[in-house]
Amino acid sequence: MYQLYIPGYQGKSSFNLKGLASRKKIDSLSQKRVTRKVREVLRRQFGEDNVQVSCGATYQNNRWIGKCVINNKTYQWEIL
Repeated sequence: MYQLYIPGYQGKSSFNLKGLASRKKIDSLSQKRVTRKVREVLRRQFGEDNVQVSCGATYQNNRWIGKCVINNKTYQWEIL
């Protein structure tokens, strides 16, 4: 199971991404699929009104990387 990690976030910063890449390899997923899952997990954790996830994400160095806003502060997220 893949993990969503938010470096620099004070508090819980690692989340399970259950179901992501269960049928395909992680590097073959679309950025839309990845960001949708990240958005779903973060909104469940922090509340829908407290989270924004950028639609843009890139796959580099064997990980997905993107940006999000949690409680009005911007963070980078990674899927490891």
